[in-house]
Amino acid sequence: MSTFHFQENSGETSMSASQSNMEVMSNKFHELPLHERPLAVAGLVSYRAESRYGGWIMIGARDDADAWREAKRSTPEPKNLQRWDGTKYVKGSQ
Repeated sequence: MSTFHFQENSGETSMSASQSNMEVMSNKFHELPLHERPLAVAGLVSYRAESRYGGWIMIGARDDADAWREAKRSTPEPKNLQRWDGTKYVKGSQ
């Protein structure tokens, strides 16, 4: 069994205000359930569509039309397309 020892270094520089805000925002997202978070990779917009079984299909797409196309690959009748606006999911094109 290994034992780890941690030593605090009081000479370290502190975080800038913007780094601290980013960390708080990051922690906030990790508290949300997966279906309430943006999950798209860089360069794509996060979308979600409701499946006919009531669950969410999480999508990364370029625009609403692309998101609908991707949703239809996952379920025959997707509905309620929503787009991530930077803070929450909002209604997309129907």
